[in-house]
Amino acid sequence: MYPTCLSLQAENPTSHSTGRLDCTCLNFFVPRSQVCFHAGERIFFWQELSARILACASRLKLNVDEPLAREHRCISPSDFGFHNALAEPNGNIRFLDFEYAGWDDPAKVAGDFFAQLAVPVPSEFFDRFATEIGHNFSSSEKISDRAALLRPAYQIKWCCIALNVFLPVHLARRRFADPGIDEIALKQNQLAKARQLLNSIDATIHGLH
Repeated sequence: MYPTCLSLQAENPTSHSTGRLDCTCLNFFVPRSQVCFHAGERIFFWQELSARILACASRLKLNVDEPLAREHRCISPSDFGFHNALAEPNGNIRFLDFEYAGWDDPAKVAGDFFAQLAVPVPSEFFDRFATEIGHNFSSSEKISDRAALLRPAYQIKWCCIALNVFLPVHLARRRFADPGIDEIALKQNQLAKARQLLNSIDATIHGLH
């Protein structure tokens, strides 16, 4: 099982293993200035965004330090999207790959599903998706509030994940899976994905004042 975040205060994407991006320890083959700029941009943006999230949580009367009650938690796949799914002949969909699953906030399921990079999901379905998840819990309204509140935080987290290829341990896994991989193209592609996702966050924070 993967480390989980069971309170709003714990939702700091730069504190998890997926967020440990430091320009001084990167081993990469694209211009250093590009990655250092993006890392600095991401950290500054997170500092500003996290303050807005906490202020909005206070207005919604959400206790940011209180862990979720067990009955309000679920198994979160983390790498959750249609790229890890099989469609059955009867129309049902089975989701696969629970390597990074954890006992977590249902809001994280929504955040991951709409931020993962493999098969992007149109944003217009986010509210409906979060509402449908909430129907499985007694605190459905709070789940929808948390999902909307934390969505940009999960987008930042997936920016970090996109840049994992700049860390030697993650790049080694890619080499093992594909010895002939074009590392320069891979890193440039992941950097472009991270920047695109970062730029898209503006559309999800209009309610955080």
